[in-house]
Amino acid sequence: MKKFEYNWKKTVPGGLGTVGEVLMLLKDSETEAAITLENSISFRELLADASKVVSCLRKEGIEPGAPVAVLMDPGIGYVTAAAAAMLGNYIYVPMTLLWPEDRIRAVAEECGAAVILTEEKLKALLEQPEDGCEAAFSGPVPAETDPCAYLYTSGSTGTPKGAVLSHRMVLGMVFSRENVEVLQLNDTYERYMLMYNMSFAATSGMMFANLLIGRTSVILSEKELTSIDAIAARIIRDKVEWISFTISGMIRYMENPVFAQASKGITGVCLSGEAVTPIMAEELRKKIPGIRIFDTYGATEMFGVAQRIFTGPQEPDWKIWPTTAIYIMDEDMNELPAGETGELMLGGISPEDGYYLADSQLTDERYMVHETLGRLYRTGDAAIKTADGTFRLAGRMDNMIKIHGLRMAPEEIENVMGGTPGILQAAVTVREVRGKQVLCGFYTADGDIPEVLIRTHIAENLPYYMIPAFIRRIPEMPVNVSGKLQRSALKEIEI
Repeated sequence: MKKFEYNWKKTVPGGLGTVGEVLMLLKDSETEAAITLENSISFRELLADASKVVSCLRKEGIEPGAPVAVLMDPGIGYVTAAAAAMLGNYIYVPMTLLWPEDRIRAVAEECGAAVILTEEKLKALLEQPEDGCEAAFSGPVPAETDPCAYLYTSGSTGTPKGAVLSHRMVLGMVFSRENVEVLQLNDTYERYMLMYNMSFAATSGMMFANLLIGRTSVILSEKELTSIDAIAARIIRDKVEWISFTISGMIRYMENPVFAQASKGITGVCLSGEAVTPIMAEELRKKIPGIRIFDTYGATEMFGVAQRIFTGPQEPDWKIWPTTAIYIMDEDMNELPAGETGELMLGGISPEDGYYLADSQLTDERYMVHETLGRLYRTGDAAIKTADGTFRLAGRMDNMIKIHGLRMAPEEIENVMGGTPGILQAAVTVREVRGKQVLCGFYTADGDIPEVLIRTHIAENLPYYMIPAFIRRIPEMPVNVSGKLQRSALKEIEI
């Protein structure tokens, strides 16, 4: 694959340029942009089709800066529609057919979608007479901070929110990687399989990266996404090198012998969405010798902001991306010293970057202005600052629980419990038993592990009050459609 250099700080004088400008650099490339079960399309073909779609949208009176929603099954059409939104300087709004109808309507209304590109609508636009591609850039070029995309959060921490991403944020996410060794290693592949629906922030982020860097996206239909055997077949057929997953999903899929066999050809996996412990990573490395395991930390509102590579039994440090600053703050917004737990906040945001669509109150709550550090994004994650200036995650601030007046993070207990030899995954919740609130721990493993060993391991690393009253092995962890641990389901498991 032919690489090209791109300096996101110097694209145009006085600015960073737009996502569409960068994408158009690949207009002559014959590299496959996307592969599905039925067909594939090169960057040259993709950009020609996308430009035609923009020309047709312009004729319908849809001008630059208008929100363009995409609602269809993942495939060549979806990527074409997304590319058209980028080329036309529209605001890209990814949707999924997996959403209920009322959510689709609510999102379309909230974002003010000028058009919803469905399979039928896209086909009709592409069948119109050819008028050339110049119209794709006939409108004014937006400022670098103008909206590039509206991404809706999964809702795993509350009501789904429409996060606004600027051109600067997207290009910074993709092209600041050259300054961080861990990110350079992440780019040493050509075919990347998108494992989740197209509205998922991690999928959008990887699609942006694949399109702008010039590598191939291997795309699964919604039907294929529900079949482990189908995914395994595509990994083999399309010579997939990298995949993105949650650690829960990866471990669960590796129990399938067909997927386990297919995964031997994978050279790397990019994990996101939930905590990864060294014991989980080691279990995966044993099953796929030589695999590179990348753990990404980020949020829909900021994409990824830090990453680390698991190469052995030790927990690696996070490498913070150069476009981001990390701060651990107390309740009074004072920066905490190393060793203390507080809320993780992200800096490096300009006043125009980042906000919630149609929710100014939430914007003010989550994007706050610090008197000395500037504009910060409040992640809601609890973290501990390390002596070397990086951080260690300690769960969600809103997941913090109180037992007998003592405050704790269930994720911290899970990380320690998950380090017990033989445990693959661990999860902790609070349950009411005989009128009392107690901690309950659940784990997955190849076989039962003596409870005394688990309790002893936890007691060696945490205070006594953080040892679960009940510990049970379960067949698999409950997960939601995004592959994240579904904590509410833990309360339904019999103890």
